[in-house]
Amino acid sequence: MKPNHILLATDLSPASWRGIPQAARLAWLGGGDVTVAWVGDAGDDAARGLAQIREGLEQMDVSVRCEALSGAVVPALLELAESVGADVIVTTKHGDNARGNALGSVTDALLRKSPVPVLVAHDPLSYEEPPRAKPAVWRRITVSTDFSAVSQLGVLEAARLCQALGGHLDVVSVVVDPRCPLNVDADGVQ
Repeated sequence: MKPNHILLATDLSPASWRGIPQAARLAWLGGGDVTVAWVGDAGDDAARGLAQIREGLEQMDVSVRCEALSGAVVPALLELAESVGADVIVTTKHGDNARGNALGSVTDALLRKSPVPVLVAHDPLSYEEPPRAKPAVWRRITVSTDFSAVSQLGVLEAARLCQALGGHLDVVSVVVDPRCPLNVDADGVQ
């Protein structure tokens, strides 16, 4: 996978900064650039946050531009992805508004609706300032498959990415045993 253009979706929260080194790594691999996208009411705080992210990416020698968008978040991001010709969208598991281990609503909607791959960044590097100095390093990539033609394309892209990085690829498929009940409530678990 050699993405030429990466869309980094952010809510400007410290939790969303973990996507910065991931977007930088993809840009380095493909010799591409990054568009940082934020959706909300434009103001001084938004301008400062976008400038801080731009500075962090520029310090990693990544060509970057920033877009402050308005409207509904997911449609605005998908429209921008199409207009800039994004090859991949980088987002985080959730921003400051989500709780627990579940995906945030924006990330979930992007995964379901995006016509291009979505990379979900986990494990924050820092919540104090955007990471700087170098892009993320991926040594192990996990991809899931249901053995359909579409999921096989994802496996092939993950394999290409691992080959380019010299990393390890884990391919996972979940098989449901028909003898196992799928609707077990918490009271039935010991």
